[in-house]
Amino acid sequence: MNHGQTSRNDRLPIPGHLAWFATHSAAISASATTQELLDAAAGAVAELTGLRVIACRNDTERDLALREASGIAQLFAVGAGADTENSVLVVCGPEIPVDQAGAVSALLFIVEPHLQHTLEIEHSERLEWEESVIAKLFELLVSTGDPEGLQAGITQLAKETLSPAAASIAVSATYADTMGPDERQSSAVVADTRLLERFVHTLHLSRNINPVPRVDPTVALHLDALSDVTLAAASTHDLRELYQAVRAAITRVLPADALLIAMIPAGEDEAVTVFRSELETPYFDRTPLVPPFQMAMRFGRPFIIDEIPENLFSPEHRFGDPTRKVRSLAGAPLVSNDRVTGLLVAQCYEPNAYTIEHANLLLDIGRSIAVALERADLLDDLRAQSERETALRTVAERLTTTLNTRELLKIAVAETAPILDHCLIAAISIDAATPPAVTHIAAHGTDGVMDIVGITANSQLDPCGIAAQVAKTQEVAVIEDRDRSIVALPLLAESVCIGTFVIARRKAHVFSGNDLALLGTLCGTLASALRNAELYTNRSQHERDLLEVQRVSQLVSSSLNPEAILKEIITSLPQLFDSEGCSVRMVEDGDLIPLAEYGAIVSTFAPRIPIASSLAGTIIRDKRVLAVNDLHTHPVTGENARGAGIAVRGWLAAPMIDADGAAIGILSIHSDHPRQWSE
Repeated sequence: MNHGQTSRNDRLPIPGHLAWFATHSAAISASATTQELLDAAAGAVAELTGLRVIACRNDTERDLALREASGIAQLFAVGAGADTENSVLVVCGPEIPVDQAGAVSALLFIVEPHLQHTLEIEHSERLEWEESVIAKLFELLVSTGDPEGLQAGITQLAKETLSPAAASIAVSATYADTMGPDERQSSAVVADTRLLERFVHTLHLSRNINPVPRVDPTVALHLDALSDVTLAAASTHDLRELYQAVRAAITRVLPADALLIAMIPAGEDEAVTVFRSELETPYFDRTPLVPPFQMAMRFGRPFIIDEIPENLFSPEHRFGDPTRKVRSLAGAPLVSNDRVTGLLVAQCYEPNAYTIEHANLLLDIGRSIAVALERADLLDDLRAQSERETALRTVAERLTTTLNTRELLKIAVAETAPILDHCLIAAISIDAATPPAVTHIAAHGTDGVMDIVGITANSQLDPCGIAAQVAKTQEVAVIEDRDRSIVALPLLAESVCIGTFVIARRKAHVFSGNDLALLGTLCGTLASALRNAELYTNRSQHERDLLEVQRVSQLVSSSLNPEAILKEIITSLPQLFDSEGCSVRMVEDGDLIPLAEYGAIVSTFAPRIPIASSLAGTIIRDKRVLAVNDLHTHPVTGENARGAGIAVRGWLAAPMIDADGAAIGILSIHSDHPRQWSE
């Protein structure tokens, strides 16, 4: 079975399918939901192949599709991210031709960022909807004292909100026992898993409620507080309003003199305070993870401390009134999707203020806070992503305003710096010679740029540096640790690396899939702009070279002064070859002696060069052009050139042949740096 795996170069659409590719790319870009996106991709592939194509969002749908195809099918992965890795297209039928497979892979390559975007939006909407349903469950549990009436309300709510398969499980006597193998694999049940667990839990609670006219006032207060927080978490996008709702709910049922809500940034061992109740306004600060906090984080369990040891908190580390001594604490971790994301802690200036019921209430409230914070972070990420996409489109437009390589790199760096908010950004153009050399570099935050990127003092790429690694592999390289974060991307033009784009931060930072996708788009645009600038520069230089050759040719044909002609030739050739020197040597008594020279580096050669034993002599003997990239490393000249202090590195020479076919001298071009001579 072919799983449709292709290399990076195979993602280019086959020329014969370009019209198909363009048409369906536009349709995919216009898709507003994940299902529309997958259906558009499936329809496009079906049109291309003439076969039935089934879009699958998970393993269950994939297995069903394969059974329908009797196992004769090809699978094409729609995405590679954590949220998209199970999305596939199943092409029912025999293996499709290679050109069609390449076109399909190219189309699916552009589907992936759109798929990530729609999934994130739908996930956010799903979280908000689930919280509203959970709030209704709490409202039923608090307001209905009759077990039968409560079960009837839960049953009706399950039918209104869950899929039929999940609803039937929710109202059954038990959860696991009533789920058959097919039900466990049902995509509808999987989607409703979180809600389903809440329904089953609430239903079990309802069966333990006795039909008595009164409810324990403490339990009622706790449920009421939890309901208020859950409703606030589901209905507000303003985190300050949520924090105030949490404060109001907790202070009604707990002896909380001060309240702390803290989040744990990824890769750090300290909590960042987002709210302190006594100050009534959210602000950011650092709160050390004292042992009970560490334990709550590690085990994901609530805790209470009846009497605070004297040395547990220093005054500057206390939340609340720093002049008063904290006597007791109750706290719980903020847990979302089985992941601890922060802490909720209440403190009291009296000892023995809290019970285990208080701590469990904080744990339940913490779950609602964690989901709300996760949703807020997701919305912020989506908003930031939209702003970055708009800014990157602006960068792409500005890259079309110039054909100067140095200016293009400056634009890319200057416009990207405020978008990504990183400490250092560097854009490098590379001469693809061997070894590759840096031709231009533009940087933002230049402190230490050469070391981080990996550029030597003579503008060569350090073979061990990240820029050289990317230039060699033509793949994205990412370094993430506690002290720094670096991502380097290749600038590719016609499968040749013509530069690198490096972003670095001097602290831990995780580059998201969206970050890398946006940077990939930017680098593709920048590479195209650099390639166009190179083509324009080469064409302009070629036109100037032709004019110069024409001018020299006219001078040669019209002048009768050999010295003037020779002087014009040796001063014009360095400009034509972008070099530092030129010389003419003639044959005399078995040696080559200088006739005319231009450029200071030419004088570092010996006055007489023996024809019989020198590299220059092979040009006379063989009557052919000779190009040397570096005289200092050439096996014939290397040791002597370095020992004699010859300044010439790149060397290009041609024989001068008279009318009788005899080689009478050589004309040579000299460069002060290693040179990759073109044909």
